[in-house]
Amino acid sequence: MKQMQRPEANAALAEVAARIRERREKLARQFVDRLRDEVVDYRFVDDEQQTDVYAFTLANIDSLLDDLETGNGIPEAEFERVRAVSARRAHEVPLEALDRGWRIFGQTAWAAVLDAVRADSPADSAAALEAAARLLRHIDAATTAGIQAYLDELQNPLSDLGLLRRDLLEALVSGRGDPEHVRRRAQSQHVRLAGAYVVVVMRDAHAQVPAGLDLSAERYAALRRIVEGARAHLQPAEGSLLVGVRESEVVAAYPVETREGVELVKHECAELSEALVAPGIDIGISGWHPGDRAIAAGYAEARAAERLAEATGDSGNALTFDEVLIDHIVRSSPAIESALSETLRPLVEYDLARQTKLVGTLRAFVDAGFNITKSAAALHAHPNTVAYRLRRIKQLTGRDVHDPNDLLVLLLSLKHAALTGS
Repeated sequence: MKQMQRPEANAALAEVAARIRERREKLARQFVDRLRDEVVDYRFVDDEQQTDVYAFTLANIDSLLDDLETGNGIPEAEFERVRAVSARRAHEVPLEALDRGWRIFGQTAWAAVLDAVRADSPADSAAALEAAARLLRHIDAATTAGIQAYLDELQNPLSDLGLLRRDLLEALVSGRGDPEHVRRRAQSQHVRLAGAYVVVVMRDAHAQVPAGLDLSAERYAALRRIVEGARAHLQPAEGSLLVGVRESEVVAAYPVETREGVELVKHECAELSEALVAPGIDIGISGWHPGDRAIAAGYAEARAAERLAEATGDSGNALTFDEVLIDHIVRSSPAIESALSETLRPLVEYDLARQTKLVGTLRAFVDAGFNITKSAAALHAHPNTVAYRLRRIKQLTGRDVHDPNDLLVLLLSLKHAALTGS
């Protein structure tokens, strides 16, 4: 709510705010350093988390300076950002650390005000009193909103499912940071990491990534159903299944000692897919990965398989990365997609202009295992006709179906056309 402003202080206060704004980046760094030095939970954060804290601090300083200049308080958009970050911290630090962080921010900001006030200026002295009032109001409003969002996140309907804390899940799936530090973080959360994993990613294809903290009851119900289904059907022989929720996905890290164990994971995922029943539940399964970054490597594969399940029309089925590897290659870069699209273009234009079936013949040839006789039977045509069309394909594209490299490009081009619907 907008506060009554004292004219005698406003001009001087705007000048004080302008002086602070000149050193806003230095002020943000000072706060981050104090936070790391004085709050043990922030002492060992990795580079990415430290960058996030710095960016949040810088934005909060700007919001505070706007408040000092206008007296209008914190805008709703800033409240939403504070709530979002505070909810994320519920999975990273205890509430006492969050509260202590806001206190340090208030102290740092007040020290900056005092540094910007000229001791020999009565107007600046009046401005300092006004700044103190606005600073206290700003910190109180932000702290109240942040703590409420923190508590709401802890009390959400998924909190009783024993999920991985978000900070640990992000460290595991990203593969960033020192492996030993990640392992210590896991131990602090009573999570024992195995030596090798297969990762499973599950997602309701109809659900969108939530914007903000307000997840609908239906969204929570869908996530809960997937998590409970995963725990019921994915049961490692040794070690513990690690399950976490990341935006719209449920991520499960399944400990597997040897590569042969992947078949068991596939079997259990097939049963899980049948149990979930509802169409649109996509399940991606990675290959077997050992080592410190096993979960990160597996997550990248499982997520690619899950995302391609819908694109290939296989929603509701559990797909392994091996099954969609070719599709993944096809969609790996715009340059590859463009080249593959251009490969088929002459055939498409030729078919449209002359009412021929070169593209269809190429598909039939591939589906028949590159056998001209079987291709002819599928097309209800003579084998000589198929052979003639394959020669025409070579003339138009420069690709010979009898050359392994050329055949691979033609095959990938057909995959691209199927994936894009072109």
